[in-house]
Amino acid sequence: MTSLGPVARLQSLHTIVTMCRMIALFAAHISIRLSVLLLVVGLRGVAAQDVVLKAWTIGPDDPSIYRSTNLQTAAERLNAELERSGAPERVKVVTDFWTGQAQQYVQRVLLAFQSGDSPDIVLNGHEFIGRYATAGSILPLDDLIAAHQDALADIYPVLWQAVRFRGQVWGLPQDTEARLMYVRTDHLRKVGWDDDTIAALPQRVAAGDFTLFDLVALAQQVKEAGIAPWGLYHHPTGGVDVFQIYLAFGGQVVDDSGAQLLLNTGALHKLLQYHHDLVYRWQITPATMANIPWGTILKSFAEGTVTFWQGGTWHKAEWRTHYGLSEAAFANTISFFPIPAAQRGGQPNGISHPMVYMISRHSTHPALAFRLLVHASAADLNAQHALHSGHLAIRASEAALPAYKADGFLLQATDFLRYARLTPNHPDWPQYEAIVTEAIRAVQARRLPPAEAVQFVATRLRQQLRHQVRIVD
Repeated sequence: MTSLGPVARLQSLHTIVTMCRMIALFAAHISIRLSVLLLVVGLRGVAAQDVVLKAWTIGPDDPSIYRSTNLQTAAERLNAELERSGAPERVKVVTDFWTGQAQQYVQRVLLAFQSGDSPDIVLNGHEFIGRYATAGSILPLDDLIAAHQDALADIYPVLWQAVRFRGQVWGLPQDTEARLMYVRTDHLRKVGWDDDTIAALPQRVAAGDFTLFDLVALAQQVKEAGIAPWGLYHHPTGGVDVFQIYLAFGGQVVDDSGAQLLLNTGALHKLLQYHHDLVYRWQITPATMANIPWGTILKSFAEGTVTFWQGGTWHKAEWRTHYGLSEAAFANTISFFPIPAAQRGGQPNGISHPMVYMISRHSTHPALAFRLLVHASAADLNAQHALHSGHLAIRASEAALPAYKADGFLLQATDFLRYARLTPNHPDWPQYEAIVTEAIRAVQARRLPPAEAVQFVATRLRQQLRHQVRIVD
């Protein structure tokens, strides 16, 4: 074997070194390409981290569909915000909009909470906060609200009061409304009222110069003249509406601390006597009121079958959407005012019933759920809901929007909120409400006279609520 000379050995060594360098460079290149590939794959994996949030909402009126669809728009805005910040999550919202009976929805939500298989977000009336919070079904939101204080700063303070329970905030206001009395002004013209007298009626109610019993007498006059077969329809299925008349008679539902429910038996007796007399003495309300379908009730007023309807702002939207009542027809044939005082010189009253979003304690993404609700509470989205459904603004920036300011009905109804009170966020309030409603139905159907119905309510409350309610004369 021939050995290599010095020059050949140097050349061979150079070749080996060169090859090693090339291999090293190639390996480095492959490593960089692999790292970039892994980074891209990793980023794609992060972008694919979808978070599904489930939300249950309720009308039950169809025009309130924006309680659901606004969450979809809010998800688009939240996802854009997440992308700008480089956050990995993207939110997908699965919404459910309930248009059946409210009582069935309440039962559905309760069963979902009890089973542990509840949606991330639940919309319901604020009066359920006490019950849900006491059961540990929903989360307190104080820390999340503090983190988004700037975005929520102009929500009206009274609405924060509606979602407060035992020193904490448990919900985010979605809307509110005014509950009021509608009257067919075309009926009033037929019994001799001129346009000036009709136009002055809301001011007379505000001054206490037109009382609940003046309303009854006027309804009787219209009915006796053969203008309409019925004088007054009211809420057929209970709810907070019935307590407006109880308040008109001086009743109280909760003590000053909000910790204990109250029942004034004197005011309750007047309420029950009023409902008895509507049917059997004054004969302006049918005995079957509790069994008349909602659609029939709203259609009857829109068509002039009844003179007065004790309802809410959202009913105007339902008349427009389902019963063809135009803005011009509404202006020419219908007026509205708060619930009149029972005594001359008294102040009218009402109950406002804010709907609120709550976050389930079973939600695995409560922070994202709350951020979604912040976007859903934006002034433009909530104004769209208000204008479409006949509900009222929850914040100053919403009320300042030109479209909202141009709606004379909403502006006038908003002014009625100065007479309104809130139902208590007491855990036993729904039970209290149901017992009083049962007594009203018993009186209307002549199953119980008013005095015995008072005893029925007092006994039931003592048995079921015990120390949670105080009964006074």
